[in-house]
Amino acid sequence: MCPKLHNFMKISKRTTISISPTVEEIFKKFDNMKPNDISFSHYLSIAVSEYIKYHTNIGYPRINDNSDEWKKCIESLNNKELIKTTKKVNGLLTRMREETFKRL
Repeated sequence: MCPKLHNFMKISKRTTISISPTVEEIFKKFDNMKPNDISFSHYLSIAVSEYIKYHTNIGYPRINDNSDEWKKCIESLNNKELIKTTKKVNGLLTRMREETFKRL
């Protein structure tokens, strides 16, 4: 278990979370999606795992980082990652060009 998370959330064998009115509807939808054969905590751990998988920086430098950092990153990508990253960057460039032309 991640020590930082454990210290922050004070996770133990039995952990209680409070559900404020602002998140109550989300938790209701989440609970309705849960399969009957797994516990809520197991289902929550699956959701957190998916969130981490798709929302964690997977080693890319930040947009304003030094170009040498980007060079190292690009060189370390395998062919599939390089193609995927190229498509994303091209999409961003297209959007940036469109916005620039609107403003000029």
